[in-house]
Amino acid sequence: MSQIWTSVKERLREEMEKQSYKTWIENTLAAINEDDLIVYCDNEFQRDWLEKQYKDLIFHTVKVITGQTYEIYFEVKSKDTLIESADDMDTLRKKVKELEKSMQKLEDRLRRLEGTGSSTH
Repeated sequence: MSQIWTSVKERLREEMEKQSYKTWIENTLAAINEDDLIVYCDNEFQRDWLEKQYKDLIFHTVKVITGQTYEIYFEVKSKDTLIESADDMDTLRKKVKELEKSMQKLEDRLRRLEGTGSSTH
């Protein structure tokens, strides 16, 4: 997601006044959850302002960048928490890959055992 949001922010920087971009967009982070794009804001004031003033612009920019339509939401969340959760996601992805490999080995082993068992009957 970070690459998509980086691309969206680059496009917004080109379309917005410099100070507006720096004030409202520059420090935001975002995540995609299925059909939703969640923009994480530093505080409630920023969240409310983005929702009122820039939601349509963000919606259309995301659609241009991704070719997909996402429902746009704004949430207040500390960046540290988001970064920690991103690290947690990387750890979870690694664990899932390890489990997938283990499952594949077990399935291969089961096939071999089933093959051995059927040839003796």
